[in-house]
Amino acid sequence: MNALKNYLLHCDKILCRGCGIDLASSQNIISKLSPSSQQSFLDTLFNTENVLIQILLSEFFFNFPVITTTHSSCVGVGEWEDSENWFPDYQWKPCVCSECGTYVGWVFKPIDLDISDTDTFFVLILTNIISETFLDSTIIYPK
Repeated sequence: MNALKNYLLHCDKILCRGCGIDLASSQNIISKLSPSSQQSFLDTLFNTENVLIQILLSEFFFNFPVITTTHSSCVGVGEWEDSENWFPDYQWKPCVCSECGTYVGWVFKPIDLDISDTDTFFVLILTNIISETFLDSTIIYPK
């Protein structure tokens, strides 16, 4: 019971900033460093210490502060691409919120089909997501 209580205390939901639907859990955050990262650093986000934050540069010179996760409920759209890739040996496609269609990041899967589907991961744009804990802290309850 203590393990469940500890999990619930430290687990935070990652929400779509557009509509508030659950996109991922803080338990899904991983540190997958892109060799193309312009900058990377560790910070405390989503009730999790040492979250790897990376700044990725798009071909159109947009900078994206991102985190990586093993799971997300966002939906990949379009065809798999392998050009202009931040993660070599992976294909990608844009990922949108299943509820409101907000562009929240990308889903990556290995190009080599011999690699397991467990190597699929998500890159979520920090400016398009929000912590449930933070959102709850902004609500004022009547006294």
